[in-house]
Amino acid sequence: MAKVRVVCQKWMEFSPGGVPRPDGYTLHLTNDERNAYIAKYWEDLEKPTPETYSAPYGTPYPTEVDAEMAKLIKQRGFGQWRLGELPPRTGGYIYT
Repeated sequence: MAKVRVVCQKWMEFSPGGVPRPDGYTLHLTNDERNAYIAKYWEDLEKPTPETYSAPYGTPYPTEVDAEMAKLIKQRGFGQWRLGELPPRTGGYIYT
């Protein structure tokens, strides 16, 4: 099956008095879509910022997914949030 190059962004959950913990990752067709996804996430987050929230964590990186996942990412708009599984392997860094 053909592979499609996408951008992976890891996320971390923060809560008062707690230790930050991994909160999945998002996949995006482009880095511009990743930036738009993050901007919309912050825009839609209730104000003031809730005590427990997630935030992008670490440097985004390119990776590959199958065509079915790429189609799902495209259907979702700017990205697809994934929970309960390890992020795909790194393919290098994307500098923003």
